[in-house]
Amino acid sequence: MLDLIFIGAYDTEEKAREVVKARFEIAYQGYDSGRQQIAVNSLVKRDPNYLLQHAIEMYDAETLEQSAKLQITGFGLQLEKEKI
Repeated sequence: MLDLIFIGAYDTEEKAREVVKARFEIAYQGYDSGRQQIAVNSLVKRDPNYLLQHAIEMYDAETLEQSAKLQITGFGLQLEKEKI
């Protein structure tokens, strides 16, 4: 649902993706804004390869917010259940 809000707010899906990716990459030092978590919801549906690649880089750089980490972990478990 939230990913549709992003897309509806912009002229094209490409522009919406740019905005979602930018929100995902912004990190606030010592503060969990929740923006990355919202972006994760969108990226997991629309660009999971980008999400996985950048989530690892951001985790290593310690710029991944806690709420985004939990969201990514939850999707990982969900994907694993679907395989079974």
